[in-house]
Amino acid sequence: MEFERVPSVVGRLRLAYDFGSNGMLARIRAAGHPDVTTAMIALFRFAGVDRRRPGEIAAAARLSKQATNDMLRELERLGYVERRPDPTDGRGRIVQLTKRGQALDAAVWTAGREVEQSWRDRFGDKHWTTFNDVLDKLIAAAE
Repeated sequence: MEFERVPSVVGRLRLAYDFGSNGMLARIRAAGHPDVTTAMIALFRFAGVDRRRPGEIAAAARLSKQATNDMLRELERLGYVERRPDPTDGRGRIVQLTKRGQALDAAVWTAGREVEQSWRDRFGDKHWTTFNDVLDKLIAAAE
């Protein structure tokens, strides 16, 4: 059986995700964070990193604990986070944003909203609403 070489909807969603991530990264770097990578941005989604354990961050970002800890070490080296002992569990660590990290966190969220607005402007309110309704239904069906 021969298939047409057009990406499936899942492939197209991935391409759109990559397009959005690249737009966010450009904005984040322009906001004064030239050392941030696309992979690091994933840690700041949803609940973010501040005052959370690395395992919680990994789960929310859907990354391995090893990859997450590698990125947290790099973010710490760059001055964005500090890892401190968990006061409730001496073996655990808690990640805290530094002032520089708080600025990065704000830049990530601002960049996401700016990319979203640029897409909304490009396609118009009607298409944007339909697109979001479909995404919401896909997510609800998966839950």
